Amino acid sequence: MNHQKIAIAVMTVLSLSSFQSSKNTELCPYGAAPRQTGVRMVDALRASSAEAYLQVFPALNELQAAMEQNKGLYGAYFEAATQELAVQYVTEIVPAAHENFNRLLRQGAARGIVWSEVEFIRWEINTREQTRWDEIPFVLVVQFREREFRIAVRGLVLQSQLRLSQHLVLL
Repeated sequence: MNHQKIAIAVMTVLSLSSFQSSKNTELCPYGAAPRQTGVRMVDALRASSAEAYLQVFPALNELQAAMEQNKGLYGAYFEAATQELAVQYVTEIVPAAHENFNRLLRQGAARGIVWSEVEFIRWEINTREQTRWDEIPFVLVVQFREREFRIAVRGLVLQSQLRLSQHLVLL
């Protein structure tokens, strides 16, 4: 069993890679559900709570269900791939989400943002075509004392729900 191949397969299909900024953005076309996710993200920022942020983050069982729906991609490596994902989720992905969320809080505080007072304004999205497995590069726009701040984040649609990745960057 080649663990490197399994890791590559898992990360290729479910990669939560870094945001590539683009000036070609439009208001989010995904309807009201992303607004709810944005409000929940802002609630996590207001509470300065990485645990609250994880509520808009994909749960391991959601990722594994997505893998199950596409079992054919993994062939004989499916069981090993789901086990590898479980290990990476606990040891790499969730810790990175905590770290990046806390870094975002520190960066914002250094720029004078009082997170407990931010308001959700809107989502913006890169206008390129999206596919079922594609990550969606969003910009979350928040307001603090009449000044807008932009946070780059990647989203992933799982089970018809927008979930946010561990990659957060204050622009």
